[in-house]
Amino acid sequence: MILGIDLGTTHSAAAVFRDGAPVLIPNAHGDFLTPSAVSLDEQGHTLVGLAARERAGLHAQSTALAFKRWMGSDKRIQLRTGKHEKLLRAEELSALVLQTLKADAEAFLGEPVTEAVITVPAYFNEAQRRATRTAGEIAGLKVERLLNEPTAAGLAYGLQQRPEHSSFLVFDLGGGTFDVSVLEYFEGVVEVRASAGDTRLGGEDFSRVIAQLFARQCEGMTADERQAWFESETWWRLAEQAKRDLRMPMVRQLVTRLFQRLPLRNLDPDLAIVMGAAVQAGLKARDAALEDVVLTDVMPYSLGIVAATTIGGRMVNDRFSPIIERNTPVPVSRVERYQTVTDQQKFILIDVRQGESPVGSENLNLGKLEVPIAPAPAGEAGIEVRFTYDANGLLEVEAHDFPGDQRHELIIESQGARLSAAEIAATRERLQALKRHPRDEQDNRYQIERAKRLFEDRLGNDRAMLQDWLAGFEAALQTQDARTIRAARQQFKEQLDSIDTSFRF
Repeated sequence: MILGIDLGTTHSAAAVFRDGAPVLIPNAHGDFLTPSAVSLDEQGHTLVGLAARERAGLHAQSTALAFKRWMGSDKRIQLRTGKHEKLLRAEELSALVLQTLKADAEAFLGEPVTEAVITVPAYFNEAQRRATRTAGEIAGLKVERLLNEPTAAGLAYGLQQRPEHSSFLVFDLGGGTFDVSVLEYFEGVVEVRASAGDTRLGGEDFSRVIAQLFARQCEGMTADERQAWFESETWWRLAEQAKRDLRMPMVRQLVTRLFQRLPLRNLDPDLAIVMGAAVQAGLKARDAALEDVVLTDVMPYSLGIVAATTIGGRMVNDRFSPIIERNTPVPVSRVERYQTVTDQQKFILIDVRQGESPVGSENLNLGKLEVPIAPAPAGEAGIEVRFTYDANGLLEVEAHDFPGDQRHELIIESQGARLSAAEIAATRERLQALKRHPRDEQDNRYQIERAKRLFEDRLGNDRAMLQDWLAGFEAALQTQDARTIRAARQQFKEQLDSIDTSFRF
């Protein structure tokens, strides 16, 4: 039996595919939704789900919520009550939730459950996906597939049963993440054409802003009273209800206005993802009630290497050179050529990164490969780097040196290594160094971050142009001359204005 699981920020759910349809799994309380919450009681016992959620107000220090946002990071979340204390990573907390869902399913089905399809936000990066798979394995589940949430929604709404060449836009605003994806169905294939989102934006943020707005309206509240109110459960319940009654209808109205049509809402939005996961579980189990459907996804983030490049006649280091750009359908294979930049260079370091920042070191490190080359004048030797990425999340990096043709290979699986302590320390030192630099000035920082956001949004030639503009502004900052920086900032702003067409509320 393969279980379909929606491992959510606020709530999680499980379902199976039976008798030609998804069947939702009730928890011990008879509910289909299980709060993604873990708490430590006064006896040192671990509580998961609704009981843990109920403790969040009065026992905030012993309760963990919204830990999905920390998946793939090294953050340890402290649960402390009395003399009892635990430090748990996000994947360990998630594993406790998954174990609870597994136990509920086994009680409901009357048979062991050892396999699962688990949904993830389309915009989860490699580390976050790897952590989700690890959480499943800790919970005693063989993770058959990590399914993107928009794809799951498409399956739940029967996208594969629609007429040929049907296109859908899935607007997935969850408890802690937000994805927008375009899906198309043709000739038995459900294909994700494009996806974008924010893994740090969701309903929890809406609730928090509503609560803050309410607190600001209460002029009679002292600072201590306001803080006590925020530490109670009351603010969350009131803000959550206000969001459901007023904010969420506004979101539906916005979607209707943007696309000039009413969105499909015949399924409970809290359960659509898990129902789609159950359909995928049925497809994996080759259920006779389902026709074969091929699911194809796209790269949620760009893959590339850190490289040096010449911009405006000067050498700029630590630039991100994408080899497979975001939204490329997978499986995929791409190749790029890189040449030496110094005379008699003896090796080239392939520093594999995933992300959208134009600064190479700011992207997620996936692995490194050192390729020896024959010493020669700069530009006369180098390597061809090929990235091959398959549907199971395996990246193969292959390099051929020239003028020779020796082959070097690096395989990065979804269980690959995470950032080391040394890399984290190096990143921290780099950020501390930036604080003492003129670019720390507010407007300078804003324009730089704006350029990074535009680089993340754009592809191809626009990215090259943004790299050029960013390098020019960084060169001006290096002068530490106020007049030079002011003139460069104005030019940089005008350049960004020329291509920034962001929709603003």
